[in-house]
Amino acid sequence: MSEAPRSSGHPGSGDPLLPWPPPGLTRLRGDLWEVIARLGAGATVFTLPLLAALTLSRDPWRLGVFGDAWWIVIVTSIVGMSILLAGFVQLFRITRRWHAATRSGYAPRTVALVLADQQGDTGFLIQGARAYSLIGKSGRAGLLLARLSQMALLLAAELWMSAGFVLGVLLAARGLLDEGALTTWTLLPTALVTAIAFLLRAGENTLLVGARRRWHAQPWSKDLARAEIDEWHAAAAAQPELVGVREGGSAAAGGLLGGAAVATVVLGLATLLLAAPLVATAGIGPVLATIAVPTFSATTRRAARSEALASFRLPVDPAITARAAGDALHALSPASEVDLFLPPVRPHEVVFTDEDFRDNPTGIDPHRWARDLVPRLADGLDPVVVAYLEELGRHPALGELAVLARAPALDELGGRYVFPFPDTLAMWDFPIPRLSGIRQAAYAQVGAAVGAASRGRMDEAETRLRGLIGAGVLMGRDGQSLISNLIGFVVADAGGDALANLNDATGRADDAVAVRSLLDAGERAASLSRSGLGRTQLFQMPSVVTDTLAIRGMRWEYFTVLNTLGPCLNLNRVVFGAPEGHETWIAEARAALVRTEGEAELFALARRGWGVQDLENLQPVVRLFAQTMGRGAESCVALAAAAN
Repeated sequence: MSEAPRSSGHPGSGDPLLPWPPPGLTRLRGDLWEVIARLGAGATVFTLPLLAALTLSRDPWRLGVFGDAWWIVIVTSIVGMSILLAGFVQLFRITRRWHAATRSGYAPRTVALVLADQQGDTGFLIQGARAYSLIGKSGRAGLLLARLSQMALLLAAELWMSAGFVLGVLLAARGLLDEGALTTWTLLPTALVTAIAFLLRAGENTLLVGARRRWHAQPWSKDLARAEIDEWHAAAAAQPELVGVREGGSAAAGGLLGGAAVATVVLGLATLLLAAPLVATAGIGPVLATIAVPTFSATTRRAARSEALASFRLPVDPAITARAAGDALHALSPASEVDLFLPPVRPHEVVFTDEDFRDNPTGIDPHRWARDLVPRLADGLDPVVVAYLEELGRHPALGELAVLARAPALDELGGRYVFPFPDTLAMWDFPIPRLSGIRQAAYAQVGAAVGAASRGRMDEAETRLRGLIGAGVLMGRDGQSLISNLIGFVVADAGGDALANLNDATGRADDAVAVRSLLDAGERAASLSRSGLGRTQLFQMPSVVTDTLAIRGMRWEYFTVLNTLGPCLNLNRVVFGAPEGHETWIAEARAALVRTEGEAELFALARRGWGVQDLENLQPVVRLFAQTMGRGAESCVALAAAAN
């Protein structure tokens, strides 16, 4: 489309003017404003939700400012990045066309004026036609400069809002910006530059409104359009009133514009490539929190049943040390060639072979003896069965149960592991023992109690079962790992069931009712308690860790989860790391968890989270992810390294 402005405000005066836009540049008119609008929309949708997620929530144990709707950040980021990608592509095409125009002979400023011609009146402005004839040459030159400045400032503001934000995240991840500084870094330059651009626009409008009002007030102004149509058939070779247009490109200007095209590609790729892992990271913590936070409602009910039986424990022997109890527990574990394990103080053969479980004289699998074999005492047992059960009672492994039955405390780690742990050990490599030996010994103890009761040795039978309860309660209370606690609950439960059934089978119905009442009361209490009503929320886990009344293995499990998952839980933690006060909680957790040398070693291991943060040997994709993550002991970088 061409304009036919006049150089004067009166029809019939002046020379015919240059067509505008110049030949070949029509397709570029006002295009940069479309790019600015697209980049602005993309930057707003992409940046603001991410910035809010990064800076508005400092609770280290929650999913962030959007809570369970954390996916909003993912959606808005993907949409914003898509718009930004389209904007960068369009900006690249414009700079390429700009470069091509300069190589064809146009000055860069001339092409810039076409790109800035949003209202389609730049031809009138540069040639002093219509209302612009009432504005002096210097005033029109100032207006042209203001238009170019507005365009440049707004483009810079939109680019800064996205690319500057990503750069700010990189700085924040290295501890150079905090939350407030990141917000200021991202929004203040954008706001200031945008404000300056709008002030320039306001000044331009003020000047133009006055000029147009005076121009339209002239009596001949209504006939101007017809006269201009007649005059738009020729172009002036030279006119003294032209401003702002210089013809002829230069190699230097062309080189600069070619570089601008390359810079656009680099800036766009850098922004989007660095933003992509940040967006992906925004979903890592919430997804892991959904699938990795353990549920312990059933465990809690088992713990309550075990604790209800604690009154049936045998009197403790203060002479039995916690380490001696740990040695006894380790002696019940199957043989292992793990280097980190100590050799058992007293190695034992397995209590049951696989054949014993499939076929033994009782005709019942050993794990069902407490409920199915003990009641048979009332009808009497075959002598072959009794002899078999008495032989089980002489197995040396049952002597380890006797130690656990009367021990005041248990040092599970001290009896099992070699200290200190190697520096190269990571939490996911920490060896977990097999505890099938303790269950086998517990089943054998139930069988031995049945054998003793069959011979009339009721005190021995009851002592064996009460000892079994004591060993289970001790493991449930003092076992370091959750699996140890669970095995302890199973052992105590088996002892309680066997004791109740023994009382029934031997005519002591009141005693049987007392045992079962305690078991039922414990389970009901657990069902009514908060901890038994489903999944513990992740933000509740820190308080569970320091709660000395909670299940010990569960507290260690939570502490490990918080040290591995916590740094990736929300974007604030990912970029800025642990907040103030985190070390205080760590100290409280240590005081609540650590009692022995072994637990001190395990605490230090759990504190390392996923392991050593080695950024030198990461694969390129993982290294890219690590760029937007904070550094230090409380960083999500370790998770990226673990995924390497």
